[in-house]
Amino acid sequence: MSRGYPTFLSPCWLGTDAGNEFPEHTAIGPVGQIIPWNFPLMLLSWKIAPALAAGNTVVLKPAEYTPLTALFSQKYVVRQGFPPGF
Repeated sequence: MSRGYPTFLSPCWLGTDAGNEFPEHTAIGPVGQIIPWNFPLMLLSWKIAPALAAGNTVVLKPAEYTPLTALFSQKYVVRQGFPPGF
């Protein structure tokens, strides 16, 4: 699986009639993330940021001992302009 990462992460180059080329990044798909109970906000941000930057959808499962951290962080993500339920 790790041999395929360069293929997935490398952009496709789109050419125009003017001779310009632009990279087109495509999302791989939904990303499932399980956040442990220790340092939940820090680990949540470490996992969500790269997935959202790549354009993927995130399915998050917080630890059963810290379920409110997901709701707390979701409130701030919506404030930054992401749609509700990102």
